[in-house]
Amino acid sequence: MSGTRVFCAALAVLLVLGVPRTASAKDGDVLELRIIGIGPVLVDRGSGDGVSVGDRVVVRPRGGGVYAGRVTEVRDRDSVVEFDEADFVPEPGTKGDVRLGGDAPSYDGTDRSGKPGSGKKKGLTDQERWDNEDKEWEPGMPLLSGRPLRPRERDAKTTMRVFGSGAITSTPKDDFDSSFLRVGVDAVAENYFGRGERIRFLGEIDYLTEHNDETGLDLLVQRLSYLWGGTRFSPMRVEGGRFLQHGMAEFGVLDGVEWSQRLDSGHSFGFSAGFMPEPDEDFDSFSDFQIAGFFRWIADPHERLVLTGGFQKSWHNGAADRDLIILKARYRPEKGLQVDAVMWIDLYTGGDLIKSGAGLTYALVTLTRRYDDGSGYTVAYRHQEFPDIDRNGEFLPPIATELDDDRLDRLSLDLWRWYDRTRVYGHVSIYNDEDYTGGAIEGGIAMRSGWDWTALANLNEFEEVVGGRAAYGKTSGNLRWDLFYEFTFHHFDGFDNNRDDLFQHRVRGSGTLLSDSGWDVTAFGELSVYDEEISGTLGFSFQRRY
Repeated sequence: MSGTRVFCAALAVLLVLGVPRTASAKDGDVLELRIIGIGPVLVDRGSGDGVSVGDRVVVRPRGGGVYAGRVTEVRDRDSVVEFDEADFVPEPGTKGDVRLGGDAPSYDGTDRSGKPGSGKKKGLTDQERWDNEDKEWEPGMPLLSGRPLRPRERDAKTTMRVFGSGAITSTPKDDFDSSFLRVGVDAVAENYFGRGERIRFLGEIDYLTEHNDETGLDLLVQRLSYLWGGTRFSPMRVEGGRFLQHGMAEFGVLDGVEWSQRLDSGHSFGFSAGFMPEPDEDFDSFSDFQIAGFFRWIADPHERLVLTGGFQKSWHNGAADRDLIILKARYRPEKGLQVDAVMWIDLYTGGDLIKSGAGLTYALVTLTRRYDDGSGYTVAYRHQEFPDIDRNGEFLPPIATELDDDRLDRLSLDLWRWYDRTRVYGHVSIYNDEDYTGGAIEGGIAMRSGWDWTALANLNEFEEVVGGRAAYGKTSGNLRWDLFYEFTFHHFDGFDNNRDDLFQHRVRGSGTLLSDSGWDVTAFGELSVYDEEISGTLGFSFQRRY
């Protein structure tokens, strides 16, 4: 590990630790969170953070998409979340946020009960809400209508999360063992210099056992940045260091600087420049340089229609590499209805060997409809293919025929409906790639008692799969435990020297202890049996917020 990394990490920790803590979050705040368990879904925010039943939650998986839900149960250090999309099961570690407070408007225009609400202050027109000035509070005015505190009037605040996890996996038949251990800290210092700025550090130390005998020890600095502006008092926003780009997150993590400006109309635009760290276990930088710009247009103060466009130009080791256009749209014509779309378009020139012209590398379109009783559906279409770029040094690059031909198109429908204390859900999808067409179907019921039952089937040209899952979770005091079992039957066609039929079993159990001192500790075990191969995993995770 380089001396520069160690110095930057140490400096960030010292800056953050030196800032005094202040009061906890208040109504209207948006807090970051992380998924820590499934079946039901657990997040690492609880009553100690100000979370209440009915608060709206939004998560954004790394694979794409935006999924919303609401808090249904709150404990001191964690909460249970139910998502509107019944079949959505987020991976542990998925990031998101929760909006706190009374009748504060949620992300989709619903109130804390999950039912459609105006999200408006009575007696104000749309333009009055948009043009509301910082007036002093006077007797007879609502308590929240007074002048908000400016940065120089607020105390500094520090929030910190210490986390870690580890696991060991063994497959005796193949004589293969692997393990990992990671320990890190995520710290944010706000208003340290009285200008409303934010200093963030997110780093971890990873120990990885690779291929049984080889090991690796890495210091991974994921975030180290200084942010100023971007508030109601400062429409200009500047962030420098290592951070995820704000104007268009699809452009990725940057070692550089980003500037953006919010206009009086609500539209915004910005530019960024810097190096792109490689997305591997080291996050090494300085091989890929980029410049980018974006413009975000909104139709009205309620942002019923939002259109965003951006362009990114990158160089790999000094040679021109990628010209990427990203177009996004979000449309909410009425409460309970939302349409999202994103397209990645690569522009190829004479320097690209395989592709030419313009190519649609990635597209995702979703239409979600939610009803007052909690029922709803989502229709989604996804297209994906390989881009012809040089930035593949950290991965095994695709061969020429894969670049030219490989693609995936998938159309899916998800439905869910509540019947008293039971939710019935289903999923059906069809997909097509360069070789074959297939489909999948799932259906199940989830009960507030903790049981969740699912039946599934997958079909393509070479394999047929049928099976089912069963899950049960229970909370008792400070202890939460979950059990999960999955069985699948696989029938293969067109393969020589292989068995036609195989069975797979997967069993997982986990327990989470939420201590009164603030520590959250989880231990889990998983066993997979596939034909004659057996694989077992034991692991743990922990975290504490300060």
